[in-house]
Amino acid sequence: MRKRELKYDIYRGYLHRFNNQVFLEKSTNYR
Repeated sequence: MRKRELKYDIYRGYLHRFNNQVFLEKSTNYR
């Protein structure tokens, strides 16, 4: 595995988790 690809996958994972957290917070605020 290339280090660059591994870093990119981890970066995408963090972005995905962060976006999900923000989306959950927004959805709970609308209720």
